[in-house]
Amino acid sequence: MKILRGNSHKKIMVVALVLFILVYAAAPSLQANNECAEALERCSVDAIITLIFGGPQAFLLYYSGCFLGYTWCLKYY
Repeated sequence: MKILRGNSHKKIMVVALVLFILVYAAAPSLQANNECAEALERCSVDAIITLIFGGPQAFLLYYSGCFLGYTWCLKYY
């Protein structure tokens, strides 16, 4: 690449731009993991309330839905 030969400022800018793009591309994945965990926490609280009022069978049914939603969120969000 003759364009970058001898000009260190351009090399630094290209490296910085590539690093910025890589971090920018990875940020949504990290944010998705956090949002999925928060959604699982909220759903778990609802499942515990269901345990109190509905019994263990209702809790297991509700919490299995929470867990399936969490795994779906991690895979597709």
